[in-house]
Amino acid sequence: MTSFARLSCVVGTLPGGACCVTLTGELDLDNAPGLRSELNGIVLERGQYLVIDMTGVTFCDSSGVTALLNAYDRAQSVGATLVAAGLTEIVRRVFELTGLSRVITAYPTPAAAVAALAGPSA
Repeated sequence: MTSFARLSCVVGTLPGGACCVTLTGELDLDNAPGLRSELNGIVLERGQYLVIDMTGVTFCDSSGVTALLNAYDRAQSVGATLVAAGLTEIVRRVFELTGLSRVITAYPTPAAAVAALAGPSA
């Protein structure tokens, strides 16, 4: 687990092999650079799935949105897929207001994301 100002970050693997980054706390100007660095440290490969579990995120500002967009762009550049899961109502609203919801697909839970990404044959 890595902790930043008011945000903890745990990197793990979900069933099926998808990488999952579980965030808990506030994603804001104070800790977005640390999160960006943590996400950049994850080795992504073509066809890999990266799930950002935001179930425990209580706040997200424009710096957090930018960190997520940077991670999305990086994933896209290598042919990986980044999705979000477990958006709280306040974070869902930020996704909608900033247009992030049109870029990063969100699922209710990490398990729902894995099921959707695996497709109908899973």
